[in-house]
Amino acid sequence: MVQPYLNLLKRFNIPVDDIEVRFQSPDYALYDLLTNNECREKSITKLTSSYSKEDYDKFFHQILKILKTIECRLEWEINQIPFILKELASRNSNLFYEVVRHYLEQGDYLEINHWVVVPNLLSTLGTARAFSVLNTPEYPSKNKWLFSYYQHLPIDDIQLKDISALYDLYEESKYKYFIGDIDYLLKYESIQKGFVTDIVQIIIRRARVFPEFAHSLFSMFQPSTEINKTLNLVSLGKFNLLEEAYIALDRVKQHFIDYNGKTLSIILDNDPTFIDKYLEDKFTREVCLMHCDDNRDYSFIWLRNDYMDIMQRVTSIVFENVRDNHRYCDYYESFYNKSVNPQTDDSILNKQNNYLLKEIECKSDKNDYMQFLFSLITSFPLQRKLIFYTAFLEKNKKLDDFKNLPFESTSIDFSSSVVPMSQEKIDFYEKVTELCNSVTLLEHRKFIESKIRGMKVLIQYQEKKDFTEE
Repeated sequence: MVQPYLNLLKRFNIPVDDIEVRFQSPDYALYDLLTNNECREKSITKLTSSYSKEDYDKFFHQILKILKTIECRLEWEINQIPFILKELASRNSNLFYEVVRHYLEQGDYLEINHWVVVPNLLSTLGTARAFSVLNTPEYPSKNKWLFSYYQHLPIDDIQLKDISALYDLYEESKYKYFIGDIDYLLKYESIQKGFVTDIVQIIIRRARVFPEFAHSLFSMFQPSTEINKTLNLVSLGKFNLLEEAYIALDRVKQHFIDYNGKTLSIILDNDPTFIDKYLEDKFTREVCLMHCDDNRDYSFIWLRNDYMDIMQRVTSIVFENVRDNHRYCDYYESFYNKSVNPQTDDSILNKQNNYLLKEIECKSDKNDYMQFLFSLITSFPLQRKLIFYTAFLEKNKKLDDFKNLPFESTSIDFSSSVVPMSQEKIDFYEKVTELCNSVTLLEHRKFIESKIRGMKVLIQYQEKKDFTEE
């Protein structure tokens, strides 16, 4: 509390030297040095230039003490050990070896950034000594450091024992020590063919028990990664592995994987029935699956030549799960209109309309199924909705079946007031009455007119309520 006050006094040129000396502990002096961006590196270099192994040990524990007392947002400023070790490596390789080894023997208590330290170990000490530093001590985060070692190990230095050790790491290590970017595995693939697919199989097997392991497969499906560009599981005859990896990662990272469906489309080219497995797995995890649970843009399905077959499968799986679980589910909308990427392409809209019209034409007497389809249709714009109500009335004129159809979307728009929303519904219902202009459909018309009257009563009530509140 004293130091911020002293800093305030300094801003107003009030002398504080005597007070500052009394309240400046060695720990605070170090804290001040580490957070002074202007001269931090030079000051640290000067401070540590004559340090022994014991001095570094004391220095690191001082930093640990400071870290325990400061806010998390300042930790990255305080924890300058990677820079300190990098500077030491360039100055005294033997002392660097001793300091890192001694630090790890004490348990990696600062959890320092191995991405900086390991490359310096390799370039300064060579592979044998670097491995000895990391592998000889016993400490909790040992596997994290070993993963980093194998990631940065130069390809010319890789031996068969390294490949064997990496297999063991993937088999035995906790997930928190795994490396997310698996592009580095390709250099091992160049030495032992099939290595990458073996590792993918290990990860998938472990993900069956602990799903979080699948996170490490993410780069397989990222277009910018080398492993995505290089590893073709289809051509390697490992097609089932691609399917398993896709589902495993979807379980833990569904909002970030394969947004445009490029990989999913490749899978469907080889196995159209995969869409069944993919959706069944989703419903196994979420009984009430909503369209907000899946941000993938499924436009690619409608651009495929076999879109009718794929959508038959999609519709069947979603419908069966909605019916069997007796819950409202708007997940089917994901395949028609995504709010994050509206499907306005005319060819896509026409294909969607044609598909739905054929379904209505063939199955208009299937009440549950029609309720399911029209739950989707109610989310369409007015003129588009009318296409499907017209098609239904042309095939099925039974009043009870008509009454069972949804006419209003069950999703709630909290951004709109009741009166405009109700008026939009009236406009829609009035258009529907125009479809019921024959004697055969007289009762249908009366049914819709009763809905209009109810809407008008609601508007009157809301207008009175708004007036009294004002």
